[in-house]
Amino acid sequence: MTPRAKLIPSFSKDLPEYRERTYAIELYGGLGDVFNHFYGAPCYSGLEGLAENERIFVLNSSHNSCVWELFAWHRKANQITVASPGFFVHFQDPAWRASMGLHPELGQGCAHRWPMGPVAYYPPEDELPILRNVTGRGPYIAFAATASDTARSLPREHVLDAAARCLSHGFRVVLTGRNYGFHEAHNGLEIRRRETRLDIPGIEDVIDRLTIPGTAKVIERAAGVVTCHSAICMLAWHLKRPTFSIVDEGARKMYFDDSKFEGYAFGANRPGNAWASFESHDGASVDRWLAGIPKP
Repeated sequence: MTPRAKLIPSFSKDLPEYRERTYAIELYGGLGDVFNHFYGAPCYSGLEGLAENERIFVLNSSHNSCVWELFAWHRKANQITVASPGFFVHFQDPAWRASMGLHPELGQGCAHRWPMGPVAYYPPEDELPILRNVTGRGPYIAFAATASDTARSLPREHVLDAAARCLSHGFRVVLTGRNYGFHEAHNGLEIRRRETRLDIPGIEDVIDRLTIPGTAKVIERAAGVVTCHSAICMLAWHLKRPTFSIVDEGARKMYFDDSKFEGYAFGANRPGNAWASFESHDGASVDRWLAGIPKP
């Protein structure tokens, strides 16, 4: 479906849409960082209150090539311009920011004038039949097995075992995700993301069928979420869905081992959530987690 927001593939301080903006939003990093921004600051939720004569300019400097979808069919999309120039490695450098026409201090150029409100997602209309089919037929466990950092993606055997256990507990299983390639300009790497598909009875596969806001709706309405340490993990924690996270060794050492559960591990130890590393994971831990979710 054609986006309703205006999309621009580059950024310049001389863009008419930037010069004529009422407010701006700046997004940097991966999709998980974008979700953390949405739930930590009011610039996205505040779009709901835009007056008819106000215009928002979104500088989308994300690793994720599809972040623009979060604005493309928004209720206020005809008042939004999204520039997606790729990731700026110097985004925290005050001198660089000033040279680009941005506020020298990161965060000060973002529209935080509104009170924090609920975060709503707006998928395109052609995804609504898919979403009704997924969400309207009883409780399900959503799976997000793949991360853009391929080292964090779940081993196939973990996905298969967890899915079988969810089915045995009476839940439907819905596989989410998207296959795509992208170029990391800051290091010259070409990255190919490949989702894990399962050809077994009872699996519902919406991989490559939903945008980011459509996938967010699937996560929002799930009875639980099985995920790697990824953007969808962050989203599930923000949405307070029961979440079982299976994390790679690098993420375990960096975020999970100090038992503080802060930063990129902020939701791991909340009631209803559980986590394991690739090495320590066993199927019984999934069963224990599922036992705490209300049964269909």
